[in-house]
Amino acid sequence: SALGAEFETLGAREAERMGISGGVKVTRLGAGKIANQTDMHEGFVVTRVNNITVRTAEELASVIEKANGGIMLEGMYPGSSGTYYYAFGK
Repeated sequence: SALGAEFETLGAREAERMGISGGVKVTRLGAGKIANQTDMHEGFVVTRVNNITVRTAEELASVIEKANGGIMLEGMYPGSSGTYYYAFGK
């Protein structure tokens, strides 16, 4: 809840359309660390957290919970071929 975001595991069909094996979609952004410290938008699909691949919302939560210090989210937006990086303090 401190992150100010809601996440859901990306569906297999959507992952295939994006050319990835899986990820975690940001479905809602509100007040919190992500909104305050990054310019991330809803719809972003997280594929790695601190260089650890995540394919489910549970994996994402586990990696963030265990992290010490800052968090680096790596991923992409549907319809975009680029990779985006968002960092924020834990």
